[in-house]
Amino acid sequence: FGPASDLGDRFQQLFSSPELALELAANPSPAEAFNGEEPSPTYLQLPGWGPVPFELGLEQTNWVFVSRTHLTYALDLSDLPANEEDAATPAWADLRFRLQVPWGLTQLAPTATPPLSQDATGAVWQLQPGQTTRIDAVFWLPNAIALGTLGIVALVLGGYGLRYRVFKPAKTFGQS
Repeated sequence: FGPASDLGDRFQQLFSSPELALELAANPSPAEAFNGEEPSPTYLQLPGWGPVPFELGLEQTNWVFVSRTHLTYALDLSDLPANEEDAATPAWADLRFRLQVPWGLTQLAPTATPPLSQDATGAVWQLQPGQTTRIDAVFWLPNAIALGTLGIVALVLGGYGLRYRVFKPAKTFGQS
């Protein structure tokens, strides 16, 4: 994908089905009310379970050589049975969301789910069945077109400097 909007569109296309959206629009359920801001979230169909509402939002701001991307992701797993607290019983679902970025990330909202682990290249969030997970992160991405343009300009200026500053043009016969 190129811009953040492409990622959001492809994510929505991959995880939502038009048939499920039409069915849920005709028969609203209490799961639709998990976020008061957006009345119609996208639904993910898990095998053997009902529809799971999720929202993915991406805002990208271009700052010449880098782009600031703000990712918000909400996944409502409250309709799924929670994992057992007993250590002897293994969890039936070990769901994780990993975000890999080249220059690290920061978390914005204090109400968002904290990451399970975070390092210089990204973070991993644990998605708990029986709960709603909200991820709010900001990260910087290099702008390849601007960096390529800067490289070309540097090569042209370097070549010009070498040609006309370091290696003086030879005087031809007839010039003073």
